[in-house]
Amino acid sequence: MSLGLLTMIPDVELTAIDRDAAALAIAASAVKRFTPSITTRVGDVTKAAIPPCDLVVMGTVLNELDEAAALAVVERALAAISDDGAVIVIEPALRTTSRALHVIRDALIAQGHTIFAPCTRRIAPCPMLANPDDWCHEDRALKLPPRTAELARLTHLRDGGMKFSYLVVRRQPLGLVDDPDAWRLVSAARVAKGKHEITGCNDLGHRTLRLLKRNRTADNKALERADRGEIVVTHEAPGDERVEITGPTTVLDPAKPTT
Repeated sequence: MSLGLLTMIPDVELTAIDRDAAALAIAASAVKRFTPSITTRVGDVTKAAIPPCDLVVMGTVLNELDEAAALAVVERALAAISDDGAVIVIEPALRTTSRALHVIRDALIAQGHTIFAPCTRRIAPCPMLANPDDWCHEDRALKLPPRTAELARLTHLRDGGMKFSYLVVRRQPLGLVDDPDAWRLVSAARVAKGKHEITGCNDLGHRTLRLLKRNRTADNKALERADRGEIVVTHEAPGDERVEITGPTTVLDPAKPTT
């Protein structure tokens, strides 16, 4: 994840904290190919001091902790960042680990923190927690490099997508999209004869966004290409169960810069 960060922001100073000294040595060796500014510290994440910083990335950390300890780690990270900084929490896309992250989300909102992403819903509770079989996650298309693709082939692992759950928490009250009619897509598309449906979530809860073939126009056909994790902005009046798409609709991908 540090290497991924460096592809987006190459000129950074990194502090890596882990209880595994050998893993830290491997990380330092890899990262130093791209930046000499890395410091490693062996420590227990539940106790280690987090130095003042602009960004904290927690990669598959919280799932190893109980709820109270996980929340405490995020709180300490939030205390360490600058006023315009952020804390990014990335967890496996499994039901148990994702739902645990939803619980952390709600607790942070109750404390007055801002969930910048992925939610367009600013309030608690997370609607996914109502049904024990529901959870939110990302599923991003991924083309593996040759050596990793061969490893996936030999081990029969999936190689067509990258699944994970995440939160971006900030001090400033900023949202990913500043529009009350923005829906985060939380399902795969469902296509049937004459209609295209996908589930969205915002402050109203879950709704099915439905585009009928007779209502398809150049201004809303982007919905048919929208995928899980993306943001749909439509100003249609929502019903109790669905939103009928008839007018202009914008699809935004949080993973792609807007400028």
